Amino acid sequence: MESISFGRDKTQIIKGIALILMLFHHTGVPGFWAVDGTNLYSALAQIQNATKMCVDIFTFFIGYGFFCSNNKSLSYSFKRILLLLIPYWFMFLFMFLPCCYLSGNLPEVLVNNKHGVHWIIEFIYNLFGFSSTINQYSWFVAFYICAILLLPFVHKVINKCPPHFWLILIPIYYVIQVALHSLPDWEHRPIIYILFYTANLMPLVTIGYMTAKWNKEGKLPQLLFGKFSIIIFILGILVSLFLKSLSFKTYGLPFHAIYTPLFVFSCAGILNAIRAEKTKAALIHIGDLSMYMWFFHAIFYSDTVNLYTKPIVFAYNNFLYTFIVTFVITYIGSWLIKKLLTPVINKIK
Repeated sequence: MESISFGRDKTQIIKGIALILMLFHHTGVPGFWAVDGTNLYSALAQIQNATKMCVDIFTFFIGYGFFCSNNKSLSYSFKRILLLLIPYWFMFLFMFLPCCYLSGNLPEVLVNNKHGVHWIIEFIYNLFGFSSTINQYSWFVAFYICAILLLPFVHKVINKCPPHFWLILIPIYYVIQVALHSLPDWEHRPIIYILFYTANLMPLVTIGYMTAKWNKEGKLPQLLFGKFSIIIFILGILVSLFLKSLSFKTYGLPFHAIYTPLFVFSCAGILNAIRAEKTKAALIHIGDLSMYMWFFHAIFYSDTVNLYTKPIVFAYNNFLYTFIVTFVITYIGSWLIKKLLTPVINKIK
């Protein structure tokens, strides 16, 4: 039976889609474009919830990418961390710190920080993403560090245990999450906070790992063929986005581990069914730059650094203008930074 295969091109295309969802998520904040309590505000809030799927997609591919690597040791994890930190540190030191200073917020962020720690500790927290007071979206760096360090052990457990033992890991993550949530003042303790969200997202990382494993073994069948298959896959995407948009208490249960694979499989199914080579090539390019663009675009939307950058993307009260300008500047800046850092990155690889 034919398989919905996830080669590198498909994963990069889906990451490109995730990056576009992320830009919609951050440029479409309801408070930017509507008054609270109006129908427009409610509609934008639903869309913003749905586009947060971007985080789940990138999380899924952490596990997927780890399985696809030839080296699944702890040393490989440290190498991946360094490859992530190099562009993050470059932008942090040469973009975010200067902009934070020029915005007049550096003393407040570091010296009078909300965590009540010495400014050097707060600086280190920011340097590794455990605090997001300078780059508002840097929490993913800390989460990635935790997840990629756990994956060698997850890999060993899955491969030494019976085939379905990986399912036992899901409630284990949940118990850890509940335990961390029960600690006093957990939300204001940076390391505990990140560990909590790591436990929350690890089921999805594990599903990504297992998807890569099943893909290698040819166990991801494309069940739907014929002229109606694309319609089914589009419905799969719409259903997954709808489920993500719903605002209800999950109590930490990993519902994202259900609807995120549905979104990813549906995207892969459509990519198998259509040609659209130019669109695919463009999305691959965006996917290659996705982590750079994640870090870069925060310069416009992090409140402590955007005194002079935010007006650039909000020069006109027009969502389309804000989205396009954010995308174009972020894309160009990320491309230039990646070009500059590529010799260093290649030496580490």
